[in-house]
Amino acid sequence: MLLKRWICSGIISIFMVAFLTQGALSKSAEHYYLLELFTSQSCSSCPAADALLQTLNSDTVIALSCNVTYWNHLHWEDTLSQDFCTQRQRQYSIVQGKNGRVFTPELMINGKKSIVGSRKEEITRYISNPDHAVDRLDIEYQNDHITFQPLKRSTSSKYNIILMEYGKTYTQHIPSGENSGRSVQYTNPVTSLKTLKQDWDGTTHITIPSIKHNSQLRYIVIVSDIVTQQIHAIAPLAAIGNAS
Repeated sequence: MLLKRWICSGIISIFMVAFLTQGALSKSAEHYYLLELFTSQSCSSCPAADALLQTLNSDTVIALSCNVTYWNHLHWEDTLSQDFCTQRQRQYSIVQGKNGRVFTPELMINGKKSIVGSRKEEITRYISNPDHAVDRLDIEYQNDHITFQPLKRSTSSKYNIILMEYGKTYTQHIPSGENSGRSVQYTNPVTSLKTLKQDWDGTTHITIPSIKHNSQLRYIVIVSDIVTQQIHAIAPLAAIGNAS
């Protein structure tokens, strides 16, 4: 089972060097889509969305599984479920005027568009529109710190800078519950969220210590509006140096 943790810590005082990823995510892409699938191993409607998510993952589409906790009473406790995923989905619901009502499988695209996670045509149509993409967040890397550059486009006065850690694709055999007997593959399951900077205005340079890493995980930094939670910029990251 992946370690469950929720950390919201302001600036993180740790020292490693980070750089833009190569391979699965393009370091040269100017725009990205972040797909957060709120899913559960105890949701009988979710495996179709879980399978679809894997096909959507690409060099510019960052597809993440965020497994929620509220179905864990259905005869099986999701091995990937995270309290912060449940909290994050409910926060999206609140800011979108849904009074905290949630469902699975829900796909949130760039913190803005909510779609049933198995609706392939609707999802692909949305992420095929370049107007729906968000900018790359430019970063400078030094030996012991990193500097976030001002946003290319700013539509709000305040943002949070958040580090998302996620694992590799993971297959879970489910012996009981609504998906009893099935083996389901989860794409890039989120393992942690950390707030690096709060109330940023998006126009200044922000320097923080470089980001500690675990060699088994991957990382992205997102910039989200503190009111709407919509994502305005993304920086895919990997880390080098001594692993934690």
